[in-house]
Amino acid sequence: MHSVVRGSETHTVVQLSRLIDRSSRAEQLLPPLFEPVLVTLGDNSILLRGFESSDGAAYVQEWRCELAYR
Repeated sequence: MHSVVRGSETHTVVQLSRLIDRSSRAEQLLPPLFEPVLVTLGDNSILLRGFESSDGAAYVQEWRCELAYR
């Protein structure tokens, strides 16, 4: 989770990525989720809702994040 500035506006963004190597390079796994809101908090999951931006259009998106045990 971090903030980005677009024009004169600051937006909160959450991104899902994984490290490619030890040089801290990361591969983005999903498009960024802008202005995320915690919708539901469960025993092993959370639901985030926000906006995805693509070609100048914004779409409402939800991410369900589950805790995976190994």
